[in-house]
Amino acid sequence: QSASAGANTLDDYEEGTWTPVIGGATSESGQTYDIQDAVYVKIGQLVCASFDVRLTAAGTITGSPVTLKGLPFTTGGVRSGAPITFWSTLNTAYVFIGGIVNLSSTTADLYGATAAATGLSAVAPGDISNTTRFVGTFMYRAAA
Repeated sequence: QSASAGANTLDDYEEGTWTPVIGGATSESGQTYDIQDAVYVKIGQLVCASFDVRLTAAGTITGSPVTLKGLPFTTGGVRSGAPITFWSTLNTAYVFIGGIVNLSSTTADLYGATAAATGLSAVAPGDISNTTRFVGTFMYRAAA
């Protein structure tokens, strides 16, 4: 890797791990996990952050929507969103769950639909059980 002043020169490539946390818009405490696997690849400002996270105790989650925390880089540019590709053991039966990556943050808010052809609503703290699991990949632009 060697830095360049050229705007179109790729001089930033990085990969690594990060630690996903299932939390609330306000706070969270007392969570325990048996899976907190997550990796990322960063090419320039483009970040591809994949995760697999499963609770063994939900603890206390406050504030809606439920939020996936700990993304590896602060976001910049424009909001991005992506579906959660797998979820299990929620207290509400969802047919779709997706995340919206928040600006200037390392978090993504989770929203879902409970039936086809209905609008999205916030995944609420009460939806989370002691063994909730989320698997997915968020693509977003990192802050400069």
